[in-house]
Amino acid sequence: MAADGLKVISYAFKEIETGELDRLFQSYSDESDEFRWELEQDLIYLCTFGLEDPCRVGLKGHVQKLRYGKEYGDVNDIPSSDSRNNQVNVRLMTGDHVETARKAGLEAGIITVSESMEDGCVMHAQELRDHLEGYTKTWDPVKSQFQIVFHNFTKFDELKKRLKIIARATSEEKLIMVEGIKRRSGMIGMTGDSIADAEALK
Repeated sequence: MAADGLKVISYAFKEIETGELDRLFQSYSDESDEFRWELEQDLIYLCTFGLEDPCRVGLKGHVQKLRYGKEYGDVNDIPSSDSRNNQVNVRLMTGDHVETARKAGLEAGIITVSESMEDGCVMHAQELRDHLEGYTKTWDPVKSQFQIVFHNFTKFDELKKRLKIIARATSEEKLIMVEGIKRRSGMIGMTGDSIADAEALK
């Protein structure tokens, strides 16, 4: 279902005493892996289904105009990666499963079929963090915002050009990409509509 571009959701439940739930909330951050691990033990599975979340009409044409300077009616008319002169490097950073993200990227024209098979074009957020080999998120009191300090900026440069889609992205990965591109004097525009986009949008 994910490979077909559907958002896959499973339902499960368990009964839990109020006191035990209070203990979990007091013991862990409700976003921590430990909290999820404890809460999700011994669940009773109900069902799995896929939700269709189609791209907006006309999106592919707009993305092509950004990337290539013009709209292509047929994807086969798009120049190969060796010969094209990209106007803008368009990226998709989403919380979706990697296969759902890949399909969405194809449908939106962010990547071509051949690009989707290239190493490092579509990446899970954990792969991105592993590749960077360390960074520190710091608060800048002058700018009143968080900043990313890379331990080895060369690692960011290695993936910056070829990386087009980041799946399972959190607010941290979005901030990493915005900060990294800005550090290389790149001009960047970003859009998003969730709380996970707030730091990077700022």
